[in-house]
Amino acid sequence: MVMFVTMMIVMVMGNLLIQTEADAPPPAQPSGFLICYPGCVVSCFVEKKFPQFLLCPFTCIGTCLPSSSQMVSTNKINNTP
Repeated sequence: MVMFVTMMIVMVMGNLLIQTEADAPPPAQPSGFLICYPGCVVSCFVEKKFPQFLLCPFTCIGTCLPSSSQMVSTNKINNTP
């Protein structure tokens, strides 16, 4: 009898484990910055000469990061009672 109860518990737990793995969220999409920055740095290195190309990483950070006016808040606050 104990063996039967143990087998039933193991089977139910295994079934629940399979269902939770099936409900996993989709993988995250790369951010716009990770797509923009490498291409920006490479093109800047190609276009600029020696002293100016040292500033390419900093220039591309400013280019690829969205400004505060372009950022959209995803945290909407609901103050209704």
